[in-house]
Amino acid sequence: MMIKIEDREGKIIFECEAKNLKEAVEKAVKEKISLSFADLSFADLSFADLSFADLNFVNLKNADLKNADLRWADLKNADLRWADLESADLRGAHLEDANLGGAHLEDANLGGAKK
Repeated sequence: MMIKIEDREGKIIFECEAKNLKEAVEKAVKEKISLSFADLSFADLSFADLSFADLNFVNLKNADLKNADLRWADLKNADLRWADLESADLRGAHLEDANLGGAHLEDANLGGAKK
């Protein structure tokens, strides 16, 4: 099915054939598409490979990011409130001005992350 990733105003950032949103997001990241300002709130991105992703200002509020690979991801100004980051790998991630209020970070690897 055709999956669309939109920004907070409904503008399409990326679209592709995929089974689900997680697969579409991974395809965008693999193709080095910027997902800045994307609305991924409440998304199931558990176990997703988002390493090196451009996620500036992304809305990941209440997203499921359990066991996600976010190594070296650019999450500056991201909204991660109440996101589930349990066991996520955030080594080297850029978290400057990201909002992590209420985020679940149990067993998350934040080694070298920049805040």
